[in-house]
Amino acid sequence: MSTGSSASSDPPADLEKGAAAGSKTAEKEEPLAVVDERKANLIRAFLDLFFVIYLLFYIGVLVVLVMVSDRWWDSWPGVLIISPICITTLWLTPKMKDVYIQLYATKLPPTSGSDLTTKLLVSEK
Repeated sequence: MSTGSSASSDPPADLEKGAAAGSKTAEKEEPLAVVDERKANLIRAFLDLFFVIYLLFYIGVLVVLVMVSDRWWDSWPGVLIISPICITTLWLTPKMKDVYIQLYATKLPPTSGSDLTTKLLVSEK
């Protein structure tokens, strides 16, 4: 057994947590800088508009369900089926704002897993 592997500076992996001890600093990285501010503002405005329109649609569907039913308890099965779907969509809309801005308005650093040229250059050496 060689002692050359003990010279690496990588911290040992914590098997209970499933991550290396040094990955905590990677999680605390700063958010990516927005490259295209105009595109980020358009994404924010569009998703804010979508939230308001979808909320009005949800309220309208509930009102129609109540108006169409003969008795007040006839509309409850429809309300109980459609409410989780609409509420989940309304809950996810602000979260998707950050995802879309990161995806379309920032410059993502190249990941080591998807860059084939670096793998090929390393293997040639």
